[in-house]
Amino acid sequence: MNILDEIKTAEQKAADIRRDAQQRARELLREEERVIDDENAAELLSAVKAADETLEKAEKAADEKAKSFVEENAKKDVVLEDKANENLNTAIEYIVKSVGDI
Repeated sequence: MNILDEIKTAEQKAADIRRDAQQRARELLREEERVIDDENAAELLSAVKAADETLEKAEKAADEKAKSFVEENAKKDVVLEDKANENLNTAIEYIVKSVGDI
C-alpha cells in the first residue's frame, strides 16, 4: 500500500468516525430532550395537582365563610324579627288608641 492509499484510508476512517460521532451526538441529544420533556411533563403535572389542591382548599374555605356569614346573618335577622314583633305590639296599641281617639 502506498502512502496515497494510506492517506485516503485514514481520511475515510476519520470521516466514518466523525459521522458515527455526529450520529451518536444526535441520538444523545434526542434522548436528553426526551428526558427533559418527561421531567417537564412530570413537573407540570405536579404543578397542576398542587393548583387543584389549592383551589379545592380555597373553595372549602369560601364555602365555610359563606355558611358562617349566612348563619350569622340569620341570627341577626331573628333578633331583628323579635324586636320588630315587640315594636309591632306597641305600634298596634298606639294605632288602636289613636283611632279610638278620633
